[in-house]
Amino acid sequence: MTEKNSLFTFLDIIYNADLRMAIGAFRSNLINSILNIIGEQPLSSRRNQLMLQYTIRTVTDQNKSTYPILFHNRFENTFNNNKNLLMVVYSEKKIHVKC
Repeated sequence: MTEKNSLFTFLDIIYNADLRMAIGAFRSNLINSILNIIGEQPLSSRRNQLMLQYTIRTVTDQNKSTYPILFHNRFENTFNNNKNLLMVVYSEKKIHVKC
């Protein structure tokens, strides 16, 4: 398990314990049942949603400070020197894969 996954697991445990405490559920109740009862989505889904929202905001605004880090081709020489690697090229409307 990587450090990132262990941190997420730790946060999931705390989140689940708080949900159980908030609705008075026992430890033996399944967390999916608890999430369904209170109308929450699992943290992994929430993380993915937030990541996609951030990515969309970053792509649509080129003035954001993280835009050049994420979307400028810093590894062009790597792909030119190794023809076995696939390079994904981002444009405004489509994603192209060069072989």
